[in-house]
Amino acid sequence: MKKITFDEEELYAIAVFNMETREKAITGMEKVLDLMDDDPEMKALLVSVKEKLKRISDKDYKELDVEHYIEELEEEDDEEESEEDGTGSTDSSVIAVVETSDGEENAT
Repeated sequence: MKKITFDEEELYAIAVFNMETREKAITGMEKVLDLMDDDPEMKALLVSVKEKLKRISDKDYKELDVEHYIEELEEEDDEEESEEDGTGSTDSSVIAVVETSDGEENAT
């Protein structure tokens, strides 16, 4: 069996979804694919990543080294927030919606 590999762009795409399980990452990608008709390159990337994720094991998913990419994305978010409010600090009035393990959405 041929080993499934992910390039840097694909690892970045996985990091964007930052899901604890392979199935949740696949589901997250499927949810946004229909919204990406205006960006065919990004849509093709996500389709490719999603199909590769389907072909690897949960163990292999957990071993993917995406932490560096997640940290980069968080740094980019922090920089954007600093630029938006002009103070260099994050806005404490921002509401984040997170999905719990039971599928419910909670605002924090």
